[in-house]
Amino acid sequence: MVLIVLTAVTTALAQSVASFDGTYVGVSATATYGCTPPTPVPRPLTIKNGAAQFSGGLNGDLIFQGIVTTQGALLLRSTTGTILSGKVDANGKITGRYGVGDCLIALIWQKQ
Repeated sequence: MVLIVLTAVTTALAQSVASFDGTYVGVSATATYGCTPPTPVPRPLTIKNGAAQFSGGLNGDLIFQGIVTTQGALLLRSTTGTILSGKVDANGKITGRYGVGDCLIALIWQKQ
C-alpha cells in the first residue's frame, strides 16, 4: 500500500515538474545601479525533468545550473557561486535575477 502511494506521488511530481520542460528564449536583460548586463538578451534557458541550465556572462562561459520546483520557482547556481532566482509563470514566462557586487541583473525568457 505504501509503495503504491509513493509511486503515485512520485509520478505526480514528475509530471508537474515536466510541465516546465522546454527551451526558453531570452527576451531581455536589464541592470540596476549604473551597471550593464553582460548581454542585452540572455542566452536560451532549458528545463528538463526539473533540471534547469543556461549559459551567462559575456562569452557564455558562466554556466548556471539548478532546479525548478512544481510551483515554478527557479533556483540556479553558477560555476562561480552566483545565485540566480526566478519564477516560471503559467504563460511560460521566466523572470529571474542575480547580483554581482552592487549590480542587480534582471532577466526575462519566454518558452518557445
